[in-house]
Amino acid sequence: MATHYGEQVGTNKRLDDLRRDNQKITNLTIAILIVGILTLLIGALTFYWYEWRPTQIKQRCSADARFDRRATLELDDIKRQEFINTYYEDCLMRFGLK
Repeated sequence: MATHYGEQVGTNKRLDDLRRDNQKITNLTIAILIVGILTLLIGALTFYWYEWRPTQIKQRCSADARFDRRATLELDDIKRQEFINTYYEDCLMRFGLK
């Protein structure tokens, strides 16, 4: 009977060791997931702020400048282009790109 009790104590110790190791692995996995998600989030926000947003603003300003009523009614090509350029630059300034 003494050996049976000793075997059970040894088995319980091994199970406790396995549980602790499993808990360490679980904690490490959670930490890696959190770091990965934060990295992806920061990368996505950086891409949006420095690539996507400025491109959308430039497209909008360009379209607004070309299709503004004052530009389309101007008959002189040079004056029309000057108006478009000025409008485009002002629009970029309004959105904080210049």
